[in-house]
Amino acid sequence: MCIRDRIEGKLDAELNSQISLFVIFYSPDERLGQERTRLAPGDFELSFVAPEKATGVSIALRVGGAATFELKRIEAHHVTQQRGYDAGHKASVAMLVLNDIANDNRVIKTAQTLVSHGYEVVLFGMERTAGYRMSARRIAGMQAYLYPNPGKFLRDTKVRSLRWEHTVAYMKASMWARVEESKPRFLHTHDCNTTAIGLEFTRRLRAGGHRVHWVHDFHEWVEGFDNIDPEWQSVILRDEAEAIAHMDQRFTVSASIAQHLARQYELSSEPEVVLNAPKLSVRDSDFAPSVRGDLGLAAEIPLIVYTGGVSPMRGIHTVVTALSRNESWHLALVTNDSGCLLYTSDAADEGLGVDLG
Repeated sequence: MCIRDRIEGKLDAELNSQISLFVIFYSPDERLGQERTRLAPGDFELSFVAPEKATGVSIALRVGGAATFELKRIEAHHVTQQRGYDAGHKASVAMLVLNDIANDNRVIKTAQTLVSHGYEVVLFGMERTAGYRMSARRIAGMQAYLYPNPGKFLRDTKVRSLRWEHTVAYMKASMWARVEESKPRFLHTHDCNTTAIGLEFTRRLRAGGHRVHWVHDFHEWVEGFDNIDPEWQSVILRDEAEAIAHMDQRFTVSASIAQHLARQYELSSEPEVVLNAPKLSVRDSDFAPSVRGDLGLAAEIPLIVYTGGVSPMRGIHTVVTALSRNESWHLALVTNDSGCLLYTSDAADEGLGVDLG
């Protein structure tokens, strides 16, 4: 058995508010340490194992700069869990993604689900900002290592594919020692920029006599991109084609992408689909507001809802163009992307006759 504690709740806050939740452990004589997670508007959860000597726990919020927020709910739970692999075996997962992890809900929810089933997850990511040293921290209650983003110190790299290959090579060299040290039972990679890294690490771990299973989550259908640099796209697809047959398990975000990948690479079975959806544990059947209701649109009026980051790569421009040909359609963008209004305004201003409400 594994004994864990969990703090969960709900936060209303302005999108730019910087708010962190801390769980601090004490003994009668000293402060023993802490867990922390960065909070975003909506439901949150922090799982942790208290130190054996802890006799007291404090919960605190830290606010960076000006912030407007309201803590709507907070609860503490004590959970007893079965181990996720087999009795007496340390079922460890090394999870890799080339972003700062904290803003990637899919990665965090995947990792938290594994933790809730008794697995020990170590996260490996990449800083957004400039830096030259690896930093260790806790993210959503899990140990995380963030490595410098080489794109920040590559100057005048006008060829995107060359910068991509350098970034992948840098991450292989930087992450390998700590991944090898963790001796993971499972290697779990995310998105198109980790396929070559996952293949390299799987081969090295197995060559060293370590039994490891490689799981990859396809966040995108790269072949379907029609608005990125073709040379860069070909390099991504080259890495993907070399790696995909060596993956022990494949996941993706939608049934259509699963079908495309199976057909594109002649897979014997489609990748398993894990939707980008809220966890069932935070679902509230009595939650009344809806996008349609907030916009005052009747049930028969066509409504397109997009959730996620907004950029040319996402193809929102195509949808905006389609709106000009279908005057009854409405488009709602649910995003925390600060560039959303500027990008959609540029798209709508190209003589399309689209009204930004």
